[in-house]
Amino acid sequence: MIVSEILTACQQQKALNTPAKKTRVRGCTPEAMMLFQLSCSLWRRRSQEQVWQEISSELTELHPRLPDTRLCSAALSRQRERLGSEPFRQLIERCCQPLCDQQTPGAFYHHLRVMAVDGTFFDAPDTPENARAFGRARNQYGQGAYPQARAVLLMEVGSRAIMNVSLGNFHRSEMHGVVDLLPSLRPGMLLLGDRGIFSLFVAERVSQLGADILFRIKKNQLLTIEKRCSDGSYLTTVSPSSSSHYRASEPQTLRVIEYQVSDARCGKPGEIFRLVTSLLDETLYPMQELIALYRQRWGIELMIREQKVTLQEQKRVVRSRKPDGVKQELYALFLTHYAVRGWMKEAASLIQEDPRRISCSNAIEQVRRGVRRSMIYAPENQEHLHTRMVFHISQEGVRQEKMRMNYREVKRVHSKYKPKKRERKAPRAFEKEETYLSFVETVIREQAELDKEKPSGKPAREAIPKHSAMA
Repeated sequence: MIVSEILTACQQQKALNTPAKKTRVRGCTPEAMMLFQLSCSLWRRRSQEQVWQEISSELTELHPRLPDTRLCSAALSRQRERLGSEPFRQLIERCCQPLCDQQTPGAFYHHLRVMAVDGTFFDAPDTPENARAFGRARNQYGQGAYPQARAVLLMEVGSRAIMNVSLGNFHRSEMHGVVDLLPSLRPGMLLLGDRGIFSLFVAERVSQLGADILFRIKKNQLLTIEKRCSDGSYLTTVSPSSSSHYRASEPQTLRVIEYQVSDARCGKPGEIFRLVTSLLDETLYPMQELIALYRQRWGIELMIREQKVTLQEQKRVVRSRKPDGVKQELYALFLTHYAVRGWMKEAASLIQEDPRRISCSNAIEQVRRGVRRSMIYAPENQEHLHTRMVFHISQEGVRQEKMRMNYREVKRVHSKYKPKKRERKAPRAFEKEETYLSFVETVIREQAELDKEKPSGKPAREAIPKHSAMA
């Protein structure tokens, strides 16, 4: 999938740039570096050198007479910097296509392919270059700990695979990213979105593309009832606002749905939840079905968790210390997740199951094993390796999807340690010849000075060890 697209793209580029004279073949090719960066997303807790050894050591053992292919971290960083982030961004646009068909459970609502959009932040190393490029959060307590890149993601709900991404800095509004992703929609799609994303411009643009929306809206939006539908929802006409950054061209009629929950596990009892949709026919699209369908938007939160926690193994900050390297690493992370989700979809089709019920952590482990083995398999046997890997993914126990609800609370609020001051410079690095004893000075004090340390009142008793035997 992704690997074949990388090799095809590189071969096409070579065909365009092939000169008439004979050229030198490099030991570290662009396609090798792209595969290496994707592998870094699979082994997040390992250094660059260790990842390179992971994907090349089998070849070294298979051909012991050939020179060792080990590369140091500095060489790998230079090769990554030379490659840049643009090839990975183009690869996302080229490779990330819908995976589900009409038979995939949960992928379609009636004839509409269900999609979802949402944004999140990724922490970058705290360097001056990243701080200037991405910016950081700020509140009444000061600045955030790390620069942050904002990613707005478009996802296919049935497979939880990413379709496209818009990367920007912290201060770039999520709405800008949503507008960037709208051209990726196709006729016959239904877009789900959370509060803060809806605008008349988005609704109009999605409609022009032949798609529909189902968004949650704020409590002070679209309050005028023009027509009450038979199921309790109502129609309202929204006019363009002259103060909007993205201004719609004409008014649009939309349908508003309101509901509340009675159990605290599903939300705050009594709170009114409000949805807006361009599906106006209450007979074809009943209110109860749309309410149940909107809950599938939570799948994009689970996809983000897979990227941040499962794939990144809870490593909070990406490796790269330069802005373009941060983008390259994030694009590679999204591509790797798409590839894993693609193989999970194949595994689900093999056993006729919902792809969302396949274990993502098990699939990632099977992919890691497959990457190691693929280095020593002949090209004609790669298909058998792929089939075996998909089979092993399908054999892991299938989870039963259930409702889940987490309160927005944290266990640890305060810390006994002082907050780190940003203006305070880091201490001077130790020299190679310096040891701990280089800074130790023995202290010899007189008895009179030690007596000053004794507590006043009762004489101090000699402490008895907790686990000592009692006579």
